[in-house]
Amino acid sequence: RGAHDHLVPRRSAIEPGRLARADAVVEIDGAGHAVHFDEPEAVAAEVRGFLARVGVVPTPARATRATARTADER
Repeated sequence: RGAHDHLVPRRSAIEPGRLARADAVVEIDGAGHAVHFDEPEAVAAEVRGFLARVGVVPTPARATRATARTADER
């Protein structure tokens, strides 16, 4: 959630997270409703942190694209 999100109030973001037993609802400073466009690096860092906490090791995007290209070439 962007700290400056005027479309989704903070309480509206927190309640679904609580019901889903989500790890946390994160507010990204300097971002509005389209937080992934406003602060993509901060969102990516939060997603990587979440995945690490739940035991998922993400594959780097660059390696994924290279692997897909190699598979298509075969």
